[in-house]
Amino acid sequence: MLARGYELSPSFAGLVDILEASDTVVYVSTGLLQLPGHLRFAGATPCGRLTRITINSLDQELHRIAALGHELQHAVEIAQTPAITDSDGLVHFYEAHGFRKPRGGFCTRAADAMTATVKAEVCHALAAHRGRTR
Repeated sequence: MLARGYELSPSFAGLVDILEASDTVVYVSTGLLQLPGHLRFAGATPCGRLTRITINSLDQELHRIAALGHELQHAVEIAQTPAITDSDGLVHFYEAHGFRKPRGGFCTRAADAMTATVKAEVCHALAAHRGRTR
């Protein structure tokens, strides 16, 4: 999923590149969720900060990649905010820069926009590929 998103979406690839250059380590897994995806702040060490992303394994590939792009945007928000060193810091950041979701948790407009951007880029790349193979 990570490789496919990186290959098909320039915006997704940009998020990965930002994270690779940061002190934030992101663990990605799949599981059965009520939501498309979820990010948790896992902790901080002297070497960096740790996050865990879980993506709903039952969703179609396009939706899994878009959900991962959404959650990677949140990881970039953490990476770009050195003051986030624990879960309380994460909540404080989202209270100041995000909004509460109706089903619980927080979100940002940038993460919502990233979902749509990644989905559009993946669809465009897949359509272009289909056009070349005909």
